[in-house]
Amino acid sequence: KETVQNLMALRFGNVLFELDRPDLAVQAYEEAIRLAPEGVAARNNLGVALRVLRLPEAAEGVYREAIAIDPKHRDAWDNLGRLLAGSGRIVEAIAGDERAVLSVSTVTEEVEGVNAVPLSLPRIVGAKGIMAELRPDLDEGERAALRKSAETIAGLKGAIDSA
Repeated sequence: KETVQNLMALRFGNVLFELDRPDLAVQAYEEAIRLAPEGVAARNNLGVALRVLRLPEAAEGVYREAIAIDPKHRDAWDNLGRLLAGSGRIVEAIAGDERAVLSVSTVTEEVEGVNAVPLSLPRIVGAKGIMAELRPDLDEGERAALRKSAETIAGLKGAIDSA
């Protein structure tokens, strides 16, 4: 449950981060998490600060914690995907046949009725490359928005392919 103290610690962390003090922001975010253990925003922001401090393994851990608490937290998914994409993590997962869940961009066969859409999704990656994809449960509004985005992206891909 969010408390005034938790929100103050979270906001203080944000101010410290904006003041280019990610080291101190980490402490504030950790305090926010201590005060509200289910706090997803504090974990996501902690991950960002840890990444800036060049602690990618720690950042990955807190992003994954945030996602475990709220699987629909888009910022945590996005930040985890950026972290992993920039770390060579996909190559490691293939080389080690890890069958790891990673955010991977590739042309997706079908998205909400639209064919051949370049898209980032959580995918299981092992020695054979992408072994499976994991699609989050979406409500009707989210599915409609995804379809609209898929149509736009597929149209751009088509224009590029025909140029």
